[in-house]
Amino acid sequence: MSLIGRLLVIILAFLAASLAAGMVVVMAVLFPDWSDIGIGPIDPEGLNVVLGFGFIFVSGFALVPAMVIAAVTEALAIRRALPERVKVWLRAGRLAVRATPPPAPAVPQDLVEEARLCGDRYELIRRLPKGGTVAELGTLYGDFARHILDAATPDRLHICDIHLAGCRKDVLADPRVAAEEALTTDWLPRFPDAHFDWI
Repeated sequence: MSLIGRLLVIILAFLAASLAAGMVVVMAVLFPDWSDIGIGPIDPEGLNVVLGFGFIFVSGFALVPAMVIAAVTEALAIRRALPERVKVWLRAGRLAVRATPPPAPAVPQDLVEEARLCGDRYELIRRLPKGGTVAELGTLYGDFARHILDAATPDRLHICDIHLAGCRKDVLADPRVAAEEALTTDWLPRFPDAHFDWI
């Protein structure tokens, strides 16, 4: 249902609820012998003012939070249908207002003594151990994740990106894949040291 349709349904539902609640209050005030309310003589003009303002406040205070919730929910659904270029700009804007994560610690020299250079990442994957638990940080469309699944045949592949709506369906459907929508700086610390064979 469109955003306007949802808001219209909420407005009509809360107007009906407010009307029903108002009728209950009116009946209780006009017929105190039907209830425990005994407030003495009733001024009709004052009653009209009270009922009018009560209807506005009850309906207004009930409608505003519900409409905000509906708008937020619909906005999230709309985001999935946006063109990928718009999503990229939205992601960039979100990252621009986030605090800069702390710098990565220095890599000990003994870990890079026998380091080798590869011409491209496909050659790197070819040289890495097969199987195991691996991760790809920032998968975007999932093309390289597909290559990892085919070439490295991991037992478990974790993919993480702040938005996975554009990721390949065959990658997301692979039983070896665990997909997570999050910032990698928030997601990676959830795992203990040495959890992954390689990233």
